[in-house]
Amino acid sequence: NNAAQQLCWTAGEEMEYVAASDLYNNITNNPDKLYFQIGQADNTGFCTCERCEKAKAEWAMNDAGLQINFANNVTKLINEWVSRDYPEGRDVRIVLFAYMGTNSPPVVKNAEGKWVAFSEKVKPISNVYFEYAPIYANYSYPLEDVANEDTYNDLLKWNDFLGEKGRLMLWTYETNFHHFMYNFNNFATFREQLATYAENNVDYI
Repeated sequence: NNAAQQLCWTAGEEMEYVAASDLYNNITNNPDKLYFQIGQADNTGFCTCERCEKAKAEWAMNDAGLQINFANNVTKLINEWVSRDYPEGRDVRIVLFAYMGTNSPPVVKNAEGKWVAFSEKVKPISNVYFEYAPIYANYSYPLEDVANEDTYNDLLKWNDFLGEKGRLMLWTYETNFHHFMYNFNNFATFREQLATYAENNVDYI
């Protein structure tokens, strides 16, 4: 889709190989680093080609599902190359943003009321991590407040979806982007919000 500003995450094996090769170059050039990110553009201009729309309807559910499947395929290649080139072992973790159009994971509720993956294709492999960026949150209120209902629900979904501590990170926005020198009205909620994130298995900010 020529109008899109994001990658077409269903473009196929050739693009996955190019992305993996570029990322692996960074990995080999930074032997002391643990985390490497597959980023996304800072907008909601996601691809709407026929292939992407069909995938969302059949197995991905949303753009986050497309991104996860793409990242899984890239990460599988990287894991093969790491095993080949580091026989003594190396821990490499691939991080995705959960941001704007990918802020909500591709999940549905099961019979027990737990959020689970929409399909097998959108289950992230073990060394794919996520950095949740709640850009739409209201930092003047607790996350459980109605003012943050969507943000809080997304957090609960990510916690269920990943199912373990350590794979969900946080990128927050405690600043006034229009007036950087103004005090930011989160003095009464900062501690409480961080506690809520910690309760939902966020352990890196």
